[in-house]
Amino acid sequence: MLVSWVSQFFGESVLANLFRYISFRALIAAAFSFAFVVLLMPWLIRQLQLLAVGQVVRDDGPKSHLKKSGTPTMGGVLMVVGILLSSILLCRVESPYVWISLFSMVGFGAVGFLDDFLKLTKRNTKGVSFRAKMLSMGILSLIAAYFMMSIPGFDTKIVFPFIYTVATVLGAFFYLWSFFVINGAANAVNLTDGLDGLAIVPIMTTAFVLLVTSYVSGHAVFANYLFFETLHGAGELSVILASVIGVGLGFLWYNAHPAQVFMGDVGSLSLG
Repeated sequence: MLVSWVSQFFGESVLANLFRYISFRALIAAAFSFAFVVLLMPWLIRQLQLLAVGQVVRDDGPKSHLKKSGTPTMGGVLMVVGILLSSILLCRVESPYVWISLFSMVGFGAVGFLDDFLKLTKRNTKGVSFRAKMLSMGILSLIAAYFMMSIPGFDTKIVFPFIYTVATVLGAFFYLWSFFVINGAANAVNLTDGLDGLAIVPIMTTAFVLLVTSYVSGHAVFANYLFFETLHGAGELSVILASVIGVGLGFLWYNAHPAQVFMGDVGSLSLG
């Protein structure tokens, strides 16, 4: 969105040309989302403390984790907002991959928010029932898969980078594949964060790998050279992933020991 505004107001200036580069916009997205979380997280922590929105620790886990009980949680709300703002401002909104990714993030974040809310209001670790959670996330992943398959020219192939000739065509099985990949990733992060509240570093390292992958896939020359599948518009995902790294660094500022806030299910499910 910001790319169009800059082009309209500054024409062919150096600034307008800079905003046409994905790498430049990714850096701005990371810096913006980092500053957004660092500056606003203290305010959110105070609000969560006033509302007594504290972490509920499972009593069947390690006893050392019991001291984390009462630490403000649901810090992931601010992270999701930061990613949304930077992505909408700095991504080229005509890329369908951007909207599918943001839809998935917000959808899974909504499930996590409801789960956190029920846990905190009922003061237990149950939250949304397992069946309801799996059903809602399954539906969201299938909707995302449907939109992916609706992209003109999208091919349901699993391509192995660097050995491009080896590929598997999924066809209709892409729905099943998407169901397991999206839900598996979301629940893996959710379980990892639920164990010790320290999932943010693996999230950032994984986001960096995906950032490079999406950038190469969206760049025809690099993709051809490295035997990646060329996906027009996929490079815009680099901006979203840079924003994920930015909010992760900002969140880590307050999540490092001793943790002042946890991301909660709203953060772990959406980022997963």
